[in-house]
Amino acid sequence: MPATFAELALNGDNYLGDNRIRSSFVGNHITYNIEDCSMLVVPVRDGRCSCYFWNFEQQRIHVLDPLMMRCCTSSVHRRHGQNVTIINEAISRCEDTYFQGWNVNMIGWDRCYTVGLGQSCHSNNSGLFATHYARAFDGVQLLWDLKTPEHGINRAELLYQLLSMPGNLGDIPEMLIDLLEI
Repeated sequence: MPATFAELALNGDNYLGDNRIRSSFVGNHITYNIEDCSMLVVPVRDGRCSCYFWNFEQQRIHVLDPLMMRCCTSSVHRRHGQNVTIINEAISRCEDTYFQGWNVNMIGWDRCYTVGLGQSCHSNNSGLFATHYARAFDGVQLLWDLKTPEHGINRAELLYQLLSMPGNLGDIPEMLIDLLEI
């Protein structure tokens, strides 16, 4: 999902009328049966970046906040619990609006406010870490560790990896190609 989805939902704005949100659910560019989706990833920007995951197979919502990996789960719940409720309702409304026959009842799903899954970071790196979580989290664990800038990866490399993922409709900016010498 685009990060604007969470922003619109949390602000009470019309996410159902937003073409970016609609195109996440319907359109010729979607080459798979969306009703078979096993996990929905929602990036959330609310002064920092985090990722929420709706795991349809486990009927579980995971919250990964890179600034709170060393906190207790109750602290993560206090910070994100209301957001999860609002976004959960927004996803249900999208399901009802864009699909007929996809009846997923998301009421009562387990909510996992995950801590200790990877390293913590400062707020200026929360977007980098949240992007890593979106790519590496499988519903249980992170499949690989993030190489932090001091270990050799930089934001431009991560951006290139994201933009060159299969199914990405955007073009890789010339400036990024020049920067990475590709």
